Amino acid sequence: MNEEQTAKVIKYTREIETLLGNLGAKGKGLHEKTNSIEKILREDVKKQLHWIASVRNKTMHDSSFIINNFYDFQRTCKDIIESLKREIERQEQRERQEQREIEKQRQREKQRKIEIEKQRKIEKQKEIEKQRQREKLNRNIIISIIGIVFLFIIYSSFFSKNQEEILLELKKNNVVLIDKLSKINNEIGRLTISIKREKEQQGVIRNIFNDTDKIDAMQIQLDKHQNLKEKLKDELEDNIDKIDAMKIQ
Repeated sequence: MNEEQTAKVIKYTREIETLLGNLGAKGKGLHEKTNSIEKILREDVKKQLHWIASVRNKTMHDSSFIINNFYDFQRTCKDIIESLKREIERQEQRERQEQREIEKQRQREKQRKIEIEKQRKIEKQKEIEKQRQREKLNRNIIISIIGIVFLFIIYSSFFSKNQEEILLELKKNNVVLIDKLSKINNEIGRLTISIKREKEQQGVIRNIFNDTDKIDAMQIQLDKHQNLKEKLKDELEDNIDKIDAMKIQ
């Protein structure tokens, strides 16, 4: 084999070894590298690689070895190189796809953590707001209780101071009511006697045209006094009840 062909064999096989290494192949020569990644290689590609490896070894170790059809060897090497390049491209595409998926997963995980943290902050803020509302409600309740107690104290103080005055006022009012009732009773008695006398006089005279207007007017006055008497009696009884109630307190 001439030096030019030997150089090409070395060139092709080195490039093939480099491509196999890019696919993750391990080992010292083409045979070992091919075997290390045989799971990802097609059967025909494996056979061709082993054939190329055998040709290379013979070329390097046997000076009398001649490749009968060097053109076929070159064609096979070029086909293998193209095939390995395509496989590398596919592998890189898979790796890029896997990397994209990993990145997407990482982003989803990151977003999930952000959402969890956001939700946690919202829940925490809600809890803080609830606590504020409870504290505000408690303050309002305390203020209301203090206000009620304060008003009760003021009312009790005012009622205590004015109870005697109210009691005295009711008693004075009762004296006035009793006096009015006495006068009304006297007036009722007077009107009753007057009406009786007037009727008797008209009965004695036996005048055809008896004067009933006078009797009617006195009767109206009598009715008014009777109504007023009932009102004064009710007011007096009401005052007496109030006085009794205040004495019990």
